[in-house]
Parts: sequence; structure tokens; C-alpha cells
Amino acid sequence: MQAEKLTPGSKIYQLFKHDRVIIEGKEERFIITIQKEKTDPSPNSGPRAECG
Repeated sequence: MQAEKLTPGSKIYQLFKHDRVIIEGKEERFIITIQKEKTDPSPNSGPRAECG
């Protein structure tokens, strides 16, 4: 499987279109593997859920 190459300035939502991406900067290189999971649709989960 070939990884998509992006830059450090790429928007994060672009990562979600792929299973694996390579982020190449001037001095560093990152390989990121993305695994999609189904979420629980309850109102107590997600980015705006209150923490305990």
C-alpha cells in the first residue's frame, strides 16, 4: 500500500481520506497510519462531551 505524501501545513481533514500518510518536513518525516472506527452515537461521546 502506498502512502499519500502531505506537508506539515496540510489540513488535518486531508489525512482522513487515506489509510496511511507521510508528512515530510525539512528535517523530519512522519508516517501516520489512520484507522477508522465507528463511534457510539450517544450524546455523551464525541469532541464536545463533558469530561467527568
